Amino acid sequence: MLYELIIRTRNFLYDKGLLSVYDPPVPVIVVGNLVTGGTGKTPMVGWLADKLKKEYRVAVLSRGYKRKSSGFLVVETSSSPVMTGDEPLELKLRHPDILVAVDAHRSRGIKTITSGRYGKIDVILMDDGFQHRKIRPTLSIILDDYNRPMFREKMLPTGRLREPLSELKRADILIITKIPPGVDPPNNTPIKYRQIIPTFYSRIHYQAPVNLFNLFTPQQLVLPSHPDRSSDPLSDLKPLILVTGIASPGPLHTHLEQFGKVLTHLKFGDHHHYTQGDVNRIVQTFNQYKSDSPVIVTTGKDFVKLARYPELTCLPVYRIPAVPSFDREKDLITQILPLIKPLRNR
Repeated sequence: MLYELIIRTRNFLYDKGLLSVYDPPVPVIVVGNLVTGGTGKTPMVGWLADKLKKEYRVAVLSRGYKRKSSGFLVVETSSSPVMTGDEPLELKLRHPDILVAVDAHRSRGIKTITSGRYGKIDVILMDDGFQHRKIRPTLSIILDDYNRPMFREKMLPTGRLREPLSELKRADILIITKIPPGVDPPNNTPIKYRQIIPTFYSRIHYQAPVNLFNLFTPQQLVLPSHPDRSSDPLSDLKPLILVTGIASPGPLHTHLEQFGKVLTHLKFGDHHHYTQGDVNRIVQTFNQYKSDSPVIVTTGKDFVKLARYPELTCLPVYRIPAVPSFDREKDLITQILPLIKPLRNR
């Protein structure tokens, strides 16, 4: 296939040092994958930010997928998701104390972040940057969805692989994400991958839903770092209408169905830009089930876009916080910190 030939040739040139590589002045942790589609990169970046910002001055750099702006842009809590992309804004709202920026030209973005204009930065988390070979990262973390494993995929365009599986050798850590409850993950992961690279396993931990319109106005929206402190127990929720615009809504739907409460599921594409027509459809669906006294439940990525529509502020709209939960969290942190500490003050 032509695509595979191009990718293999490009990687060969980088491996042999025939293409130039930028060495950032601070540690850079890349969170990426080998396939297209959602593997949980943004929650992983958020988890890393939460762990590292206790000791380091952290910045996040993202492409800002599907944003309507270009070039380097600092994400503010008041930013529009249309201009920044939904995931960078969600990260900023969850972590208003750290610098979040978007730039498709990642080396330029890193140079801007470390220019001194934004104060001293100790470490940069790069969301979805594994294919950016022009940058030499300090640490590369590859994520793979347990439910759609990369080892079963073919190369684009017939499959979802962005690179050959052999490129896993460039990564430092592999995390198998979205492990279903009750599954023993090592028994379901090919041993050859576990022999190549340190492998960890994570599950999605859905926290209690948060009715954010009771806490903030859409113009002054900041997602709580610890949502459970201002949330309603899931068991107390009424029948719900699920609204998602993410790559893999299945785990969330399955989680909510355990409570027998999903009336209907309005599915939109990943990174969907909600229109007035979409919002009208959500309101109409709510009115259709009004006799059931439903609530509307969505994801953090969707909420930052829906929150800008005043028609929804008077409705019971809840966000379900989702964070990764690791089987060996301390071991994972031990794998990461030694690579950062020696480079912190270089």
